[in-house]
Amino acid sequence: MLMKILYAFLWQEFFVPVPFLYGVIPLHLGAEFMPLWNEMADRIAGKENPDANVRLARNVYPGDA
Repeated sequence: MLMKILYAFLWQEFFVPVPFLYGVIPLHLGAEFMPLWNEMADRIAGKENPDANVRLARNVYPGDA
């Protein structure tokens, strides 16, 4: 759970005061890396999220496509 919440806070707009994180390229890289990060966190926890969309980080919130 901590891995996922830290990742979320890293990409939350302006929570981390590092302006280059919020450009187009870093945001796309963060989105592409999210499924791998979620998989690593699930393996460490020993539980898998039953929602495939959340695991793959696709169609999770409005406008993410």
